Amino acid sequence: MPGGVGGAGVSPAPTRFKLSIHRLPTGLARRRGVPVMGLAAVYRWGGVGRFLVSAFVKVHVALYRASRGRLGGRLRKGAPVLLLMTTGRKTGKRRTTPLLYAEDGGRYVVVASAGGAPAHPAWYLNLRSNPAATIQVGGRELAVTAETAGPEERARLWPRVTQMWPQYDDYQAKTRREIPVVILTPAAA
Repeated sequence: MPGGVGGAGVSPAPTRFKLSIHRLPTGLARRRGVPVMGLAAVYRWGGVGRFLVSAFVKVHVALYRASRGRLGGRLRKGAPVLLLMTTGRKTGKRRTTPLLYAEDGGRYVVVASAGGAPAHPAWYLNLRSNPAATIQVGGRELAVTAETAGPEERARLWPRVTQMWPQYDDYQAKTRREIPVVILTPAAA
């Protein structure tokens, strides 16, 4: 139809989107009239969404490494980030993933949430296949061994990680799987 939508002579204004990997800015963005799309929505874009997330992660990892954790070492409200390096269970290639973490008596605790997706994240499957990994915390690299927390330890650690990142409770409510809590224990020096 000439003249735009419904022949009214006015073309609709383009919709602005704010891309957010996490949901913290949702309320603020909605108050400003900007719809927020989380990670799951971006993945629904198919190949383009996966490319965008992959590009974001690569930039995050590069900035973190170059700055020794000064850039990309904390997310909103001060949640700390480490880099986890695993060995791909299918490819044997080294894979690096930025993850939020909590400390627990000299160990590092990470959560395999995948934003509440129905399947475990690839890094977790890699650790189940080969629990030997490396982490970078700020400028330090440490060899670690990974183990999934048992029911009692998970129950003890879950409140700690949700205090650091409350969205983990939302992710757990959204999926049928129990989200694993993974303990990364540094090798003896």
